[in-house]
Amino acid sequence: MKLGLPGSGKEMNTLIDPRFGRCRYFMVIDPDTLSFQARENPFRTADRGAGIQAVSPDNQHNSHRAEFTI
Repeated sequence: MKLGLPGSGKEMNTLIDPRFGRCRYFMVIDPDTLSFQARENPFRTADRGAGIQAVSPDNQHNSHRAEFTI
């Protein structure tokens, strides 16, 4: 299973962003291979509900939603 963490940058050693819905990137990490991918958070500038939108299964931007746990 892949892990998803809110990050402030695209690098593996980026700081964890405490603002889940407003983070710049979601860091998707495979603990088995230590590979990672930075995915831009398209909802960080939403007027409200950025966190809910980021994980909503009905959202077209969330094709990756089921592949990792936050």
